[in-house]
Amino acid sequence: MKLNSVIEDNYNSFLKFNQMKVDRFQQLFASTNIKRVINSIPAILSMNDRKVPGFIDEKCPYGVSGYSPDAEVARYIKGRFGVEFADSKGNNFIEMLAVMGSVGTIAYNKKSDFDYWACVDKSRTDEKGLKRFSKKVEEVQKWAEKESGVEVHIFINDVHNLKLNIFAEDDDEGFGSTVGAVLKDEFFRSSIIVAGKVPFWWAVPKFVTDDEYDKIFSHIPEEDRDKKFVDIGNLFRISKEDFLGAALFQLIKAIGNPFKSILKIGILERYLFSDENTLLLSQRVKTAIIRGEITATILDSYLLMFNEVYKYYEEVLSDRSLLVILRQNLYLKIDPQLSKYVALKEKKNLPYKVVVMFKVTHEWGWGIEELKDLDDFESWDYNRIIQFWNYIKKFMLLSYQKISRQMPTMNLQHKISESDFKLLSSKLKANFSIEPDKIENFITFKDTPNEPYLYIEPDMRSVKESGWRVYKKVRIDNSKNEREIAIKSEDDLVKLLAWCSINQVYEPTFSRLYIDSGYNHISKSLITDLLNKIFEMFNSEKVHLGNKFYLQNPRTYKNMIIMNFSDSKASTIASFYHLYMNTWGETFLKHYTNPSDLVMIFSKLLKDGPLNNRSFDEFCYFVSPEPHKKLYKHIEKTFRNAYDFFVSGKQYVKQRLLISIDNNLVCATKEETEISVASFGSEIELLSYVSQRPFRYPDNRIYSEDNFELSLIDEIYGKRQNSTITMVHEEKPKYIMIYIVDENGNLFTYIKRKGEGDPAPGYYRFCMNTLSNIRKSKCVKNINEDIFCYKLDVDKFGKVNFKDNSRNIRQLDSLYSVSENAIMIDVGLKDGNTYYSIRSGAGRTSAVTISGIPGKLKELGKSRACEIIDIKFHGFPEDRMEMGSTIYFYEKYKIEKVIGSII
Repeated sequence: MKLNSVIEDNYNSFLKFNQMKVDRFQQLFASTNIKRVINSIPAILSMNDRKVPGFIDEKCPYGVSGYSPDAEVARYIKGRFGVEFADSKGNNFIEMLAVMGSVGTIAYNKKSDFDYWACVDKSRTDEKGLKRFSKKVEEVQKWAEKESGVEVHIFINDVHNLKLNIFAEDDDEGFGSTVGAVLKDEFFRSSIIVAGKVPFWWAVPKFVTDDEYDKIFSHIPEEDRDKKFVDIGNLFRISKEDFLGAALFQLIKAIGNPFKSILKIGILERYLFSDENTLLLSQRVKTAIIRGEITATILDSYLLMFNEVYKYYEEVLSDRSLLVILRQNLYLKIDPQLSKYVALKEKKNLPYKVVVMFKVTHEWGWGIEELKDLDDFESWDYNRIIQFWNYIKKFMLLSYQKISRQMPTMNLQHKISESDFKLLSSKLKANFSIEPDKIENFITFKDTPNEPYLYIEPDMRSVKESGWRVYKKVRIDNSKNEREIAIKSEDDLVKLLAWCSINQVYEPTFSRLYIDSGYNHISKSLITDLLNKIFEMFNSEKVHLGNKFYLQNPRTYKNMIIMNFSDSKASTIASFYHLYMNTWGETFLKHYTNPSDLVMIFSKLLKDGPLNNRSFDEFCYFVSPEPHKKLYKHIEKTFRNAYDFFVSGKQYVKQRLLISIDNNLVCATKEETEISVASFGSEIELLSYVSQRPFRYPDNRIYSEDNFELSLIDEIYGKRQNSTITMVHEEKPKYIMIYIVDENGNLFTYIKRKGEGDPAPGYYRFCMNTLSNIRKSKCVKNINEDIFCYKLDVDKFGKVNFKDNSRNIRQLDSLYSVSENAIMIDVGLKDGNTYYSIRSGAGRTSAVTISGIPGKLKELGKSRACEIIDIKFHGFPEDRMEMGSTIYFYEKYKIEKVIGSII
């Protein structure tokens, strides 16, 4: 009876404390609209009316336990949706609805998001019901975000999972397995119960072990379990290993937003290096509630956390300047603008955070000058902001060093996975590494980095050299006089523009530009246009790069190719920039003055693009002085066609693409998921490369626009018929070209020197023998027994003519007699190695590897001009032989290349 009385007293004390937090929560809303929308969330979750967001037209659990709206919410529901709030009639699936984070604290501002926990017992419904409920919650969340203009997240947490410290959080947070108990501590100290039951932990006398907690809960009246309390588990003690894992987790979060998480890192560091009997912050709050000692600090979880962290760092930091940075960090985060209130004689009815921060800064001994300086943060120049940012990074790196030194002493193999450490390492590198051509991130405490007025002009350093700078102007003490505030300087104008747009210092619909190009004669519209295009490409959508990307090597995610910037008269690609964001969130700008470097960029984009599963326009954008000019259109079209070809390719089908970029012939090949790119200065090099890389059923594509060599190859492919071997014979001034397209679509080009006789009959005989061998092996069924032969001529005007020579060459072959130069090859496979034996007349050599063939030819008295008229395979697996003629032409090509009979 006595225990139940204590539980009842603690329960009522918590209700009083929670109501005080609710009242503060209601006072601090940034607008009336946000207040109405946010306050209606419990009501909407307790309704299932087709006129109300979240309606599910099937059996679906819903409702918040014991919830009934106040008069203001009821009026809003009726006015907004035209329906009366109806009691959920026993639908109380949500046992507790709580909001946590900065709401109701000095850290709350108009941009703060609202993170809700909807705690449910999933065992009360089936899988279909749970999916419908999740859908309902998702729709309510979307409506609330759209209606209020602020981010709203409603996480569905199962009470049984909460007991095990398993929480529904962002999938991309990382270290999810290690932060459970620590997150429960944060939940208890910062949450506000807006509807539903109270966590039983608040009512349990003092602090008990998990077993004692369970025993007490099992003995309270059933009615209390049903109506008053929700059991989300105990919080007694947290292991050092869990603190360490949580600290690493917060480091990862802090990397993206250091000002938001640096205090959380500090509190975890304090926990990690304190005595194990030191009370957790949530336990301190609970003690104060039970004793009736509810101070302003206990009510404000953010202020409580700051005080604890500051006290801890005051004891351990040798560099006292870091304490000043910590104070400034808090002040800038809260942004109370105290200097505007100093002169007020009557200080009643001041905003909550102003009252609190006046008290705090007074304790720090700050005067009006410190307040004015921080209130005027937007007037700080770029160098001072970077200096401040470097101090913040020093804080984080010191914490990481201290934490990492603890790792060897702890049993972490079951707490933190190898991928978690990889994640941390990658994020640290992405955010802190200094690399050439990297666009630095701009850090600001303002709600938005956008500047309303920006001035861009040359930054003269000497007579011959000039850089560029961007700056803004601010009024001096509300007078008409202005002073310039330097924002950023760069040697390269494009890099300066990229920095402004990517960091959103420039925003197309908000920022006004004043441009003085000096003696550079650069069009103002050109600068504005590039800023707009960069912003649209890199900031038009919210880029969310999940943790999965940081576990892989970075690859390009968004790309912009800027060609001949400010040079509209160029007849070639004189220079270009490659601006790109990678999958680690880093942005780089690289400048090239050699047009052949376009092939390197093409290779990079082609390898990275298809892995992102995005359209070409989402992945890459081209900027040029005259986008409709043939020069620029051709390059953009080449990149686009190649990208679309590989993206649309079927899985497991090998693809080959032949194109030209500038004066380079390029072959791009896709095998499985890997894409390789090779470039060549001549047609012979390209054809040799292709001949040595045959596939089974390749998907070939040739984009031959404005390139004669590729047009010719494309026309040769055009003569091919399915399941048929096609041979094309062309005489050039120095060479005779024998093109063979096999039944699978592979191209083999044998280039013979002139003066060694007509090679066509010998190649035709080889094709005939190959077909005979395939028929005997019975490995390939669908192959045409006819061979189509063409004579190719190109006149002096470049006109191409194909003459069907099949009949003539067949007649010649009927008269064919084996010449003295004819040889036959036996190819054997033994122990994974390939061996070759040569036959000529009655002579036969011993088996050698391919490099030994020239020596064996000499033994037979043969020269490089010999003709391979037949190849026979021995011991090859069936899957290799199923490639049909491909394997024959491939081996013939390799052997003739080794002996030098072809170029």
